[in-house]
Amino acid sequence: MWQLKLTGKPLVFVNANGFYDRLDVMFKQMIDLNFAKENLRDKYARVPDPQAALEYIFNFPTPL
Repeated sequence: MWQLKLTGKPLVFVNANGFYDRLDVMFKQMIDLNFAKENLRDKYARVPDPQAALEYIFNFPTPL
C-alpha cells in the first residue's frame, strides 16, 4: 500500500508471543529481490504490546 501511495497511515505489528519475529527477515528478502523498496523498513513498526502500538500510532508524523 505504501509503495502504491494508497495510504500514509502507520502500519504496526503487535509482536505477541514472538509471532512476528521473522517479519524483518521476510521484508529484507522482499527488498533484496526487488519486490519492495528499501524505505519499506521506515513504513512499519514491530512492537511488543498494544500500548506501544498506540504510542507509535499517536506519534506517527502526519503527511503535509
